[in-house]
Amino acid sequence: SGKTMLSFQWLFEGIRNNENALYLTLTESPARLLKNLELLSFYDRKAIEQKKLKILDIRSLMYEKEMFNQRRIFEFIEKEVKDTNVKRLCIDSITAIAYNIQDKDKIRSFIFELGKLFSGMDCTTILTSEVTNPKRLSVYGVEEFISDVIVKLKQLRVKGEPRRVIQIIKMRGKNYKGGDILFRLSENGVIVFPNIDVP
Repeated sequence: SGKTMLSFQWLFEGIRNNENALYLTLTESPARLLKNLELLSFYDRKAIEQKKLKILDIRSLMYEKEMFNQRRIFEFIEKEVKDTNVKRLCIDSITAIAYNIQDKDKIRSFIFELGKLFSGMDCTTILTSEVTNPKRLSVYGVEEFISDVIVKLKQLRVKGEPRRVIQIIKMRGKNYKGGDILFRLSENGVIVFPNIDVP
């Protein structure tokens, strides 16, 4: 859908604006992510070498003695954000964390507590998620309540041709234009074709 590319494009944009960034992966190894990133025009190797952007795999943190360890994850995130003065953070994906918990009440509690953690930190965070039901905004029904902004990426067919569409579903405290906005993926990242109102 382009969520990982959009996330990295946003993180590297932060680097260009002197904002340190952190990408926490639960789905792919950092080595594989870097291999794919090297093909993109916005990739900045120096940012990785100078640790202005850190890409960390946190799958090994999730369990302690075969039990899900929420406290350990929260402490790790908070420490990384503070130690490197992170201003942009991405967790890819919240769905992957939730799959490891399995109990829906515990998942909702985890996501709610994660939202509380983020609200106390001086950084902007992207949480990616995979939603298979097109009628829903989130998998667990909590994500949209802790979020200030919801952006939905989807693919659909227009006259038999595949089209990528981005939608802004929610933007707390600001006016925004709804509706489908076409975009495409290229070596330059996510390229958006905004709808222009013609009088």
